[in-house]
Amino acid sequence: RQISLEELAVLSDCTSFHIIRIFRSRTGMSPYAYLGQMRLERARRLLEAGFSITDAAFETGFSDQSHLTRKFKIRYGITPGIYLNQLLS
Repeated sequence: RQISLEELAVLSDCTSFHIIRIFRSRTGMSPYAYLGQMRLERARRLLEAGFSITDAAFETGFSDQSHLTRKFKIRYGITPGIYLNQLLS
């Protein structure tokens, strides 16, 4: 299940701002950016496992295939379609 930043703050007895500062100091990025990176890495692994782009987008929480494609291209420099073609060749 998804845990909100506010819920995490309550569980850890500190403010959400403090959690963000601690997280950024440990990982170099915000929790939101880290989550986005993890979703893209999972989508990439699903594509490698034979999932379609649409199914990989759905499984990793992107709103649709185009949303995954935009974020994937920013992160990896190529679209998921090109990535799949490179895997198959």
